[in-house]
Amino acid sequence: MLFTYVCIDNYVKPSGRLGFIITQTLFKTKGAGGGFRRFRLGNRQHFRALQVDDLSKLQPFEGATNLTAIVTFQKGKRTTYPVPYSFWSRKSKASVAISDDLEEVLAKTSVSQWIAEPVSEKELTSPWLTARPKAVAALRKAIGESRYRAYEGANTGGLSGAYWVEILAVPTGDASDGVLVGNLFDDGKTKVQRVEMQIEADLLYPLARGRDVGRWFSRPSAHIVLAQNPVTRTGFDEEWMKANLAKTYRYLKEFEDDLKAKRRSKPIRDLMEKGAFYSMYGIADYTLSPFKVCWPELSNDLRAAVVEPEADSKINNITVVPDHTVVFIPLRSRDEAHYCCALLNSGISNLIVRSYVTMHPSPHVLENIRVPQYDEKNKAHKCLCELSQQAHDLARLESEASRKQLAKIESEIDETAAGVWGITDRELQDIQYSLNDLR
Repeated sequence: MLFTYVCIDNYVKPSGRLGFIITQTLFKTKGAGGGFRRFRLGNRQHFRALQVDDLSKLQPFEGATNLTAIVTFQKGKRTTYPVPYSFWSRKSKASVAISDDLEEVLAKTSVSQWIAEPVSEKELTSPWLTARPKAVAALRKAIGESRYRAYEGANTGGLSGAYWVEILAVPTGDASDGVLVGNLFDDGKTKVQRVEMQIEADLLYPLARGRDVGRWFSRPSAHIVLAQNPVTRTGFDEEWMKANLAKTYRYLKEFEDDLKAKRRSKPIRDLMEKGAFYSMYGIADYTLSPFKVCWPELSNDLRAAVVEPEADSKINNITVVPDHTVVFIPLRSRDEAHYCCALLNSGISNLIVRSYVTMHPSPHVLENIRVPQYDEKNKAHKCLCELSQQAHDLARLESEASRKQLAKIESEIDETAAGVWGITDRELQDIQYSLNDLR
């Protein structure tokens, strides 16, 4: 980013142009990306983004997986929107070699003429929304702030292996008498020692990690020792733990040195200074909401699922807790959750996300997908709820017949969601064209 600005400032004459190979993420990310998209030098002189060629799907550099783009700037002019944005992709089964000349490359590729403009019409430095012109106009009907808020899941502060466990046995057959657990010592960047101990089940909850959540399904594959009080948002008092959950406290003491030494983020260190050494963050009353719509945070699209209490749980706590690689919306009822899930899994929402997010559909996506408040008396809302439930049932079957039926259900969801946002059949078709470009 800095190099681009320095080159324009020092080497380009007034009204001159500069072409640069650059990472496509500069047009799609918040934070520093927003500063880059001011397109204004330190002397307040503007420069204009004239044209972008998106080669992220083409992958032009041999042996490298990156998000390549080519951008042309003109010094001394203000950037005006929309910016012409060419989206390159390979034709079916075509292989582009680094030694190919231009004519050979053009024969093996297709170029869709898109446009780019800030996703927020009120904030010109917001990430760029990129799609076909008619699709962008249609998406505007669904873009806006949601009536719902999303959150990051439970964050251990970088030592997940101490908190994530598998239940090895329920020795007495009754979880209230305690369960035997083994920690997932090899999970996460920082490894910890292997510990097998019997602990109380009071703070054990089913855990949904990013790998456990997909489009229309979730399968929690572990448990978490939730040592954080969701009301006070601090670790449970140590003296209280010793008196009431002595086995769990002894288990956590096994990791005390690592928890203090290897977790270095400021929020965690502040919490440990104020209270228990096993304090976590990202946990509040919403974390224990019984119904949630969840999606993996590490993805280039939105793949949501309704997460409900675990009916066949080995323990009394059946509410599923998402981990920090999962984004979730806490909801009051199953119907409301399925309604939100249907809207978020619609092709319309996915094009919004894929058009301005490169990799992390974090909680901020609900700032740009206008999900109306659920109304059980609204026929379209009820229809979306029922279609989502059918989609979840079909996703569990994993057969060819169920996949075909699921595709039909998803088409109905797209049509119903379009009606909720006032998108016409023709506009929905334009959105599908842009989605096809991305496939």
